[in-house]
Amino acid sequence: MVTRTPRSLSPPWLAVVGAVALVGYAWVVAGLRPFTDPENVLVALPILAVFVLAARRGRSTSDPPNPSAPASHGALVWLGLVGAVVAWELIALFSSPRDDHPTMSTIADWIMSARVGRTFAVIVWLALGVALARPASPRPRR
Repeated sequence: MVTRTPRSLSPPWLAVVGAVALVGYAWVVAGLRPFTDPENVLVALPILAVFVLAARRGRSTSDPPNPSAPASHGALVWLGLVGAVVAWELIALFSSPRDDHPTMSTIADWIMSARVGRTFAVIVWLALGVALARPASPRPRR
């Protein structure tokens, strides 16, 4: 006799459901007027969720940090990216005409002037929060 169990959602379906929920949430948030109480609450909820998840994850006491370890190459990549953005901002700030040399805030204003652009910005912001809330994968020891 074969018994059947209810089929549960598989990981690919969970990813699809999560992505649809993320896009739907972003669409709702992007439709609200900026700096209103409902918008502030919907923006604060994911921040609190990431904070709680990150705090629960905590630091493992079994692997203490090694202060004599060399700096990561990733830090150099981030430093280069930040340097490039700062250079772009300074060049654009002191160049004219302003329409030919937009700053990051001008580009952000242009993108977020429409609901679709605001939705995209919220999706990127939420995706970064999800990446921060995920547990770090264990690194192989050298």
